[in-house]
Amino acid sequence: MPNFPYKITTIFIFSIFVAVVFVSCNEVESTYKYPEPQPQSSIIGSWKLKYFVDVENNTKREPYISKWIEHMDSLGFQYDYEKTMKNIFILTFFAHKTSQPVCDGPCPIPTEELYFVNGSSCANNMWGNYFIDYNTKKLTTYIMHTLALNSLVPDGHLYEKIVRKNSFTFKLFSDTLLLYYNNDKECLEFYKTEYIKGVLYYE
Repeated sequence: MPNFPYKITTIFIFSIFVAVVFVSCNEVESTYKYPEPQPQSSIIGSWKLKYFVDVENNTKREPYISKWIEHMDSLGFQYDYEKTMKNIFILTFFAHKTSQPVCDGPCPIPTEELYFVNGSSCANNMWGNYFIDYNTKKLTTYIMHTLALNSLVPDGHLYEKIVRKNSFTFKLFSDTLLLYYNNDKECLEFYKTEYIKGVLYYE
């Protein structure tokens, strides 16, 4: 007489084994498909702003510049559109230290610990100093900018206001830089770009 209980038990155990192997393989495959970004050891280089991020509400948006473009077009301003788009909302961090701090008043950080940074918003060039601590993931910026029409580029003004004098918590990956501010409730998300020394379309 066939031993049905034994066969059923054997089939049940085998089914569990197959299911565990299947799930395990899927987990390995999922990990392989979505690896964590590789951290970058240095912030040196050029970074372009991609998003203003509202961390609390988990939303992000691109910088808004269409009014500025419309204004230049209406004036018949001759410019290279692709170069303009490439050169705006940039921060370039240099490896050399500064000799002339741009802090407002006495600088809380010794000059010998400040490095040079420059870049651009939409209408203005920017330059100044930064201090970075890779152990605590803190970045402090002291940045000045030229004066140009910015009323048509509110996001340009916002960007300048954020980076002008701020203390950020940062996360640094191979092609992404995240600068958290306002008690980490907001963030500037940059992507790594080719070296740009901070000049705008008219220079």
